[in-house]
Amino acid sequence: MSAVFTALYIVKQQGSRVPTRCEASRKGGVVIVKQQGSRVPTRCKASRKGGVVIVKQQGSRVPTRCEASRKGGVVIVKQQGSRVPTRCEASRKGGVVIVKQQGSRVPTRCEASRKGGVLINF
Repeated sequence: MSAVFTALYIVKQQGSRVPTRCEASRKGGVVIVKQQGSRVPTRCKASRKGGVVIVKQQGSRVPTRCEASRKGGVVIVKQQGSRVPTRCEASRKGGVVIVKQQGSRVPTRCEASRKGGVLINF
């Protein structure tokens, strides 16, 4: 059994006719995401310590640290260097994920289908 996990994600954003396809593969702590129509994949090295997710993108010297906590259906994400955390209220109906960001009146609906075993938050 190989240590590489590959998944195909089809994400259709509200107001967009064409869905976005992303092929994601994972090798150890490195997540490689290749978007449809893009020749060069994006490599992100992700490590997790407690509730802090550290993501270092390829070509970037400074990693991004995000502290995420979840209370019920509300996801609170606080990015490094930001004083105010971002609160997102997320609900799921079937294959449709509805995300409403704090301060936004209109929720964002994303239709997502999953093939494979890799979970990437979007």
